[in-house]
Amino acid sequence: MPMRFSEIESFTMLSQFLCVNEDKLLDLLKDGAIAYVCQRMKIPKKNSLLGYRIVYKVNSQLLKSIHKVLYKYLNEVYEAPECVHGFVPGRSTKTNAAEHLGKKKVFKVDIHEFFDSIRETTITEAFHGFGCRSYFAAHLARITTINGRLAQGFNTSPVLANIVFKPVDEQLNSICNQYRCKYTRYADDITISTDDELPLIGQIETILSNGGFRRNLSKEKIMFRGEKQYVTGLTVFDHKYPRVPKRFKRRIRLQLYYLKKFGCKSYIMREIGISEYDAENDYEKAQMLHDHQFMLKCRIKGWIDYVNSIEPLLARRYYDTYNAIEW
Repeated sequence: MPMRFSEIESFTMLSQFLCVNEDKLLDLLKDGAIAYVCQRMKIPKKNSLLGYRIVYKVNSQLLKSIHKVLYKYLNEVYEAPECVHGFVPGRSTKTNAAEHLGKKKVFKVDIHEFFDSIRETTITEAFHGFGCRSYFAAHLARITTINGRLAQGFNTSPVLANIVFKPVDEQLNSICNQYRCKYTRYADDITISTDDELPLIGQIETILSNGGFRRNLSKEKIMFRGEKQYVTGLTVFDHKYPRVPKRFKRRIRLQLYYLKKFGCKSYIMREIGISEYDAENDYEKAQMLHDHQFMLKCRIKGWIDYVNSIEPLLARRYYDTYNAIEW
């Protein structure tokens, strides 16, 4: 029977719990050790004007294994409220958007620096809340954070963020229920919708602040019925189900149309600016053409797969056209 957090009574038991050698675990717990085995990367945000986000890639197979074990245990002890849809098995952007269909008002609140707002001490408290002794809870917090903060890129971070934010979710959901509003959260993206009045922004501000979080005012907006209403990237104007935005569908249709009209090779040659070449003697251009063709094929397939997860009937038509193309 698997060990529980509350059953860890010694460092030896902690290493057994994490399926790791004691000496290697001690090495990871040294100051700066976690940052040393991780690669810091800058990932551009969707809106280039908003800069980039810092993400950490774990290069240590040992740390990856520890995180994998912790991820399993954390998901067993965390019970996600119905209002939480991000990083919860069986829930998605689609289930999140489906809660806000056909509403007169859709209020989007973004949490500023969601992961960075969660400190190592708060993670220690979270492990302690599952019955883990304070000393060992601090060790677990050390190996799931970087520089005293929850790190984007660790596979344990999303569930830990959900665990820490759970009291805030419950308070916000309670306030929204009082106003007869629907409340959901997907990671750092809060959505509140209603046909009546929205909660007072001061109430939301106070609850977030008491939990150690702040609103990102630059991404906050109210979307009214008759205007474009998006929830986690999907349109929610329809009362029946969420839909993929028209601009995304148009992009897929155009790519498929041109590929069918000009043929894959000719279309890619136009796209990368190659007029003609000798396939047998010009290896560099041939390789470039091959690489672009492979990336384009994967990209369009990925787009259609996404549509299939939201609107499967529409995706069938895209798949038919895609499979008819002579790649």
